[in-house]
Amino acid sequence: MNWQAVKAAPGQFVTLQVVVTEIKHMEGQYGPYGLGKAQDGPGEVIDCMFTVAKDKVLPPDLAAGHMINGAGKWDANTSRMKFYFNSFAQQQAPPPAQQQAPSPAPIPNAYAGPSPTPSPAASVVAPVAKVKKETDWGAKELREHRGYALHDACLVLVSLAELNKNTGVLHPEGAIQMAETFLKYRYNGPPAPTGPVPNPQWIGEDPPPPGDDDIPF
Repeated sequence: MNWQAVKAAPGQFVTLQVVVTEIKHMEGQYGPYGLGKAQDGPGEVIDCMFTVAKDKVLPPDLAAGHMINGAGKWDANTSRMKFYFNSFAQQQAPPPAQQQAPSPAPIPNAYAGPSPTPSPAASVVAPVAKVKKETDWGAKELREHRGYALHDACLVLVSLAELNKNTGVLHPEGAIQMAETFLKYRYNGPPAPTGPVPNPQWIGEDPPPPGDDDIPF
């Protein structure tokens, strides 16, 4: 089974096996759940909410790269997918961002509660891209990039002055301050987000208790 089969049977539980590609563990009014993405066998990746049947607990060590068994349920009215976790697959898949990495050790099935010891797969972390710092540049490169940043800042300020019909003198302090901002962007790229990354399908929602009367496990 795959995501298309789940969407073809809206409101029904369809058993399938998926690989978690993204997950953010959340705590709601009705207990823990997860928001993220999962990939089916044919390779389709979709947004979904990870939850469990009543009286079970979503594994706190469930992470990207885990292959899991469960059931998908598609809500055609809201175009949202829920995946009800049942068990970890015996044959685990490598993390999507690290296909050459060795597969994590098998994880026991019938997960009925939080494990006292995190699984080995929970320690597998995708490589993080190196952030370029000032020390990566030599003195000559640093002077060149300062010149580029100052040039760009002057162009912006001149354009703003023309747009506002401002015939006053261009203050060098403003150009230097803007150039420093441009230079930091050249070094480090955009700043990392400080808050939680929202999922547009689930913003501001606390999932209600799962309706799992006919769940197949």
